[in-house]
Amino acid sequence: MLCTIIHYFTSPYLMAKNALTKMNPSWETTGELLGDPWFKTVWRVILPNSIPTIFEMVSYYFIHAMVTISGVIFLVTAETSVVASKMKELQHFAKFNEIFVLSILIFITNLTVKLCCNLWQAKLSDKIQARRM
Repeated sequence: MLCTIIHYFTSPYLMAKNALTKMNPSWETTGELLGDPWFKTVWRVILPNSIPTIFEMVSYYFIHAMVTISGVIFLVTAETSVVASKMKELQHFAKFNEIFVLSILIFITNLTVKLCCNLWQAKLSDKIQARRM
């Protein structure tokens, strides 16, 4: 898991950096003038305004982790097993219908997580827009 986070770090980092550069820099100064500690400013101002980006980052990591899991087949032992190793076993026995079903299940899992992230992002952005009006 740590290897996946490090391997795919650059894109979510750039997403977060771009989201932070789009924010008004005076919020930090305002928080300091009001006497709020930095973590309160982050919790009250920065996180709510960057929630869409956070969902995009989570979605990005999940989809790419699911792609990376195909490399886990080389780490399987007699005690551990993952779906990717089951696919390799089914391929060995030429059970292509079962491979197709497993592939569809992995695809549906990825699609479900992506759609859930998009729905949550849309709901939260609607709430943020409603607050600004």
